[in-house]
Amino acid sequence: MPNLASDSPSPLRFLPLATLMGGLLAMISGLGLSGCQSEHPLPSQSLQARLDPGLTEIERTHLTRDSARLARLDLSFPKDRDSIFHSVFTGKTPSAAIAQYLGERIHYIFSASTDVETLMKVTSRLNRSSPPPPRLHYTAMASNLGTPNWFYHEKLGPEKSNSFEFEGQRIFFTSSRVGLIKLGPGYSHGEAHTPQLRRLQTFIHEARHSDCTGGLTASDLARIKKMELPESLACGHRHVTCPPDHIYSGIRGCDEHEWGAYMIGAIFTDALQNHCRDCSYAEKQIAKILTLDSLQRINEDSLSTMLYDASSLPDMTSSGVHPPSQPIPEENPS
Repeated sequence: MPNLASDSPSPLRFLPLATLMGGLLAMISGLGLSGCQSEHPLPSQSLQARLDPGLTEIERTHLTRDSARLARLDLSFPKDRDSIFHSVFTGKTPSAAIAQYLGERIHYIFSASTDVETLMKVTSRLNRSSPPPPRLHYTAMASNLGTPNWFYHEKLGPEKSNSFEFEGQRIFFTSSRVGLIKLGPGYSHGEAHTPQLRRLQTFIHEARHSDCTGGLTASDLARIKKMELPESLACGHRHVTCPPDHIYSGIRGCDEHEWGAYMIGAIFTDALQNHCRDCSYAEKQIAKILTLDSLQRINEDSLSTMLYDASSLPDMTSSGVHPPSQPIPEENPS
C-alpha cells in the first residue's frame, strides 16, 4: 500500500492551501525553493503537447522549465516493496512513466488569455461551471476542456460533430483523451505563490480528467442528450461541490469517487516527498502539503477504501461509448 496513510492529516487538514503555503514559505524562505532546477531548458521534455501560439512569455517559460523538470525527476523506490505509484505510472523508469502518462492525456495547451470558445465550431454549455464563492480567494491553475466537449460531441452526433481550430487545423472531439488544457491565471504566479511542484501536480491532476474510466453508458448518453452531465463521475473524473463543513465549501473541488484526479495528484506528490532524490528539503515539505491538500478533498469512505483495501487498485484505462452508441431520439417538446 502507498505511504499516503503514514502521516496524519491533522492539524493541516482544515487549512486552505494558500494558508499552508504561506506559512511554509515563511518558515523555509532561507532554504530556497528551486532545488536542482536549471535556468536553461533541457532537450528532454515530458510535455509533448502542442502549444498555443498565444502563450504569454511567463507561461511559455514555466512550461519549458516544468517539462524539463518532469523529464529529469530522480525517483527511487525500494525494490522489495510494491508501490501504488507504479500502478498509475507505468514505464521503464519513473520519469519515463510520467512522460507516458502525460503524453497519452495532454495534447494541446492554451494560454489563460486565449478565448478558446472562439475556436470552437460549437460551444458546449457543459463546459461552464459556477464561479467560486467570493469569501474564498481562489485562482484556477488550469482546466481540462477535452472531456466535456467530447460529451457534447456525442450529443451532437456525427452529422454536426464538435471541434476546435488549432494552427489552421480542425481538431474533432472524438475521444475524452483529446487532451485540451487551458491554463488558469494561477499558473503564471511567481514561485512565492505557486511553487514549481504545484504546477507539476496540476498537469498530473488535469491529465486524469482525460480518462473516461468505464466508458459512457446508454443512460449517460441519454442524460447528455438532455444537456445533463453523466451520472458516472469516473468518466472524466469530475469533481463535486465540497460539503458545507469543508474548508473549500461551495467550490466544485472535491472527489467522492475512488482514484479520481485528486488521488492521482496525491500519489505523485507523495512520491516526490518520500522518494525524490533531487528534491530539496523545501520541495519535499511543499510536496507533503500538496498531498494533504489533495487528500482532504476526497470523500472519507472513498479515501479509506483506496488507502486500506488491498483489492482496490486504480483503473487507468479510458473507454468511449459503451456499448457503442445508438441514435437517441429527440424528446418531443411538452
